[in-house]
Amino acid sequence: MLVDIDKIQVKDRIRKDFGNIQELADDIKENGLINPPVITPDTYELIAGERRLRAMKKLGFKQVEVRPMAVKDAEHALNLEISENETRKDFSKAERIDYAKRLERIEELKAKERMEKGDNQYTQDSPSLNSDEGGRTDDIVAKKLDIGGRDTYRKEKFIVDNKESLSPTDFAEWDEGKLSTNKAFNQIKEKLQEANEENQRLRNVNAGYEMKLQKVHELENQISDLKQELDNRPTVEKTVEVKPNDYDSIKKSISGYKQDYTNLESQYNKKIKELTDLKAQVKSMTELSPEEQYSKKLKDDAIMYCAKIDNFISQVGGLSYLSDHIKELPDNEKRAYIKATELVEAWAYNIKMNMKQYLNDKN
Repeated sequence: MLVDIDKIQVKDRIRKDFGNIQELADDIKENGLINPPVITPDTYELIAGERRLRAMKKLGFKQVEVRPMAVKDAEHALNLEISENETRKDFSKAERIDYAKRLERIEELKAKERMEKGDNQYTQDSPSLNSDEGGRTDDIVAKKLDIGGRDTYRKEKFIVDNKESLSPTDFAEWDEGKLSTNKAFNQIKEKLQEANEENQRLRNVNAGYEMKLQKVHELENQISDLKQELDNRPTVEKTVEVKPNDYDSIKKSISGYKQDYTNLESQYNKKIKELTDLKAQVKSMTELSPEEQYSKKLKDDAIMYCAKIDNFISQVGGLSYLSDHIKELPDNEKRAYIKATELVEAWAYNIKMNMKQYLNDKN
């Protein structure tokens, strides 16, 4: 059956890595199309042969020979796709989990139908007896795909759903079977726990900020009421300043709370920026290759290093005068000052030694 290639509908497929399409296109160009793609006869939906279809589009085919086949049900279509693809190129773990999720939905619908019919047991003659139907859906799917049990299936599905919490390298190694499922699962759980803890800390900071802000508003209202009371008092010949006994203490409290408010607001904004930067880094990691990530990290760290050193010098540089008065310091402070200076010296020496070869080559 010959159809226009543009009429073939390719819906969401399991296969995401199609291998070397150019090599397949060259083979079709030289030897012709041996096995045509399989489509549904009524809607022209592709059942099997997406790699061949892509290769023929690459060759500029306008029409293509296809084999129509009626798909009995959704599970049949999935089995056709996975069988057709695995004979050419093994599915990755992520692709297999994608297949498993669809199969799990099908099994849920089948289980629902069984419950509605009240048919939870199967007779010896039932064709479903040896097809793993009945029981937990995730057990059925794990067994059909030979994943290793519902616990392993649950972990692999969790990894695919949260892959942004892994570095692109780690996810690729897990997908190829080089990194164990348990290790990848634990890495993601740790990352998510850290993110949850950071979010909780930010919520706590925000709650404290709101409490302080509320206290400031309350005190400002009290001051406003006191001022209005003073303004409404009758005037006398000699103007005498009249203040409530607690006026000064309340005013002082307001000043303190405003300072706390300013500090908390600064901390809150800083944490929000840190979280925004972290999200940007995570997004960048998913978009950049490992080499680009490494190059970007070197550049960013160098910029941050210079900025931090500049900040350090501006903050403590003026305290170098203490070295002229070290004899006047108490013993504890003197020892601490010397120790801190030695640590800075050792740190700078270590960096200078690491740069020695570069500086020698430059000179």
